[in-house]
Amino acid sequence: MKPVIPTRLLGLTLAAFLFAGCTDSALTPVEDAAPSLRAEQAQTAAPKTALVLATSLTAPLVATDADPLASGRADWDEFDDGRIKFSVEVEDVSMDGTARAVVVRPGSGIIFKGTFTITLGLGDLNMDTDNGDNPPILQAGDRIVVVNANKERILRGTLAAAV
Repeated sequence: MKPVIPTRLLGLTLAAFLFAGCTDSALTPVEDAAPSLRAEQAQTAAPKTALVLATSLTAPLVATDADPLASGRADWDEFDDGRIKFSVEVEDVSMDGTARAVVVRPGSGIIFKGTFTITLGLGDLNMDTDNGDNPPILQAGDRIVVVNANKERILRGTLAAAV
């Protein structure tokens, strides 16, 4: 039968072993460390502020006769900290290769052209100021047009406030 050592006694023995050879001046009483430890824990436990979406625009992209099975979506988001994200996602595009997302502001003409690749009918353009990108500044009513490698309009939509 193994001897049973009470847990409290084991802890004291272990503590005495760990501090063996230390001078009294090297030891800091637990009571002195506790307030600063509690303050440090309070700082690290403080809740982080979440980004608030200031403006969100979206446009379902509708196929044209040039590629009637294609579909897609465009999203533009601005956050309260100034971050901007712009994405165009397409699928079921019949022609692989280079595609271009074009943003047209009615009355002002073209304000942005972004190129992306279509592979196996899928493609996306993702821009985010947090990644060093320079997405366009958009507004409700701006039109999104996606053209294929032959410069045919395959998808179109108009940005509106996301619901």
